[in-house]
Amino acid sequence: MAIIICLLTYNTLSAQAQQGGKAEMPITTKSEEARQLYLQGRNLRTQYKFKEAADVLDKALALDPDFALAHLERAMASVEGGMASNPDMESFREHIQKASALKGNVSEGEQLMISSMETQFDNKPEEAIAMFTKLAQLYPQDKNIQYDLGTFYFVNSLYDKAIESYRKVTSLDPNFAPVYNELGYAYTYTGDYPQAEAAFKNYIRLVPNEANPYDSMGDLYVKMGKHEEAIKHFRKAAELDPENFNMSLTKAGNTMALMGKLEESRKALQEAESKATTNVGKVDNMLARAQTYLYEARYKDALQLVDKAAQLLDKNKNPDYLAQLYLGKGEVYTQMKDTAQAKQSFDEYRALKGNTELPPLFLHNFDQRLLFDEAVLAAKAKDFSQANSKAEAYKKMVNGSENPDVVNSYHALMGMIHYEAGDYQKAITALEQADQQHPRVLYAQALAHAKAGNSTKASEMKKKLAALNEPDFEYALVKASMYKKPKVATAK
Repeated sequence: MAIIICLLTYNTLSAQAQQGGKAEMPITTKSEEARQLYLQGRNLRTQYKFKEAADVLDKALALDPDFALAHLERAMASVEGGMASNPDMESFREHIQKASALKGNVSEGEQLMISSMETQFDNKPEEAIAMFTKLAQLYPQDKNIQYDLGTFYFVNSLYDKAIESYRKVTSLDPNFAPVYNELGYAYTYTGDYPQAEAAFKNYIRLVPNEANPYDSMGDLYVKMGKHEEAIKHFRKAAELDPENFNMSLTKAGNTMALMGKLEESRKALQEAESKATTNVGKVDNMLARAQTYLYEARYKDALQLVDKAAQLLDKNKNPDYLAQLYLGKGEVYTQMKDTAQAKQSFDEYRALKGNTELPPLFLHNFDQRLLFDEAVLAAKAKDFSQANSKAEAYKKMVNGSENPDVVNSYHALMGMIHYEAGDYQKAITALEQADQQHPRVLYAQALAHAKAGNSTKASEMKKKLAALNEPDFEYALVKASMYKKPKVATAK
């Protein structure tokens, strides 16, 4: 392993720091106290306590303003804080730039870590993974490095590789609690629910007084259709940490909607909104309530809540969430076949993008979603020249990606275009190559099979959709017909 001697700073750990005979990556800082605060902040971030992590990391940086890894960790706490409060993009840019500027003062491993994070946010995931793989090879016994490598794989939908990395972490330290959370989700996404449940049980065993393990287990039980168990775990998470886990109350409300208890869901979500301590928490609950109206195809009621949420986000300067909201709003109007309003919503996103500085990764993901949505909108309007043109542009945008979800999304798009064009067999062929756990894909397949006269297959797709248990916006949008009440004949 390389030993880097820094002229401007010194390392409180040796390059061959030992912990039970396992070499770890050096942490370059002028202050041992700052180093301890950094480790504390890193631990808080793995517990999804982003505000607390940011506060602790600020203390570390007050002791050592040139602490490169603390700047990197502080940047991550800023941007990931969107799960519990407004993501602070200004703070993110400030700290990622400082970490980058300090790379010449730190070890090779730290340089690789900073560069890989920069590259990921510059929307170069393959390069980022290559850099972090090299880092993991330098420090094969560092559980934190192997854990982060698994997370790089995970966020790029390479779940089998993520599981391999996380399993290595459990062999290095069976009591490293955060890895069981990520391992549980990786198994969930591969459909291995027994292994996922075992991982989350280990997570609860190791940190029984933390909220996140119960929230994670709740997510799994939703997928398994164990809705009452899911609600119980979500409520436990919110009870343990009401400030950071108001989102667990939101999830409990979402789960009630999945069960068809729409009025009960709305009451629960209104109560959760009243308890939310951040504007984003309030918006989360507004939009969850909007979803309950989508289940019933009550689009006007849903859009009223969406507009209210948009006003709050705009007032409090939360552009990344607002961008997602505009795109989602356009998708609702597309479902309503209101082409003019859908285009207006997409234009609202464009205007926001033009006046906002977001990381390239965010912009790329938003622009990719916009291109997909506009191609679908054009197809529904029977403008197949434009639909196919946008689909070709979308193909170029995702071409070369190693993320299977991204690649498969092109097949989903082409399937939807073929369906609108009346070529149902081509639609089925394309959709079969798409993500078979995605609500819109299953919905489109059910429609295409029905139009092609394959009633048995159409019924099979509808059953898969009904059993998907995906409490999100797109699931609500396509499942509306399942909650429509039959018309009752009235006496004349």
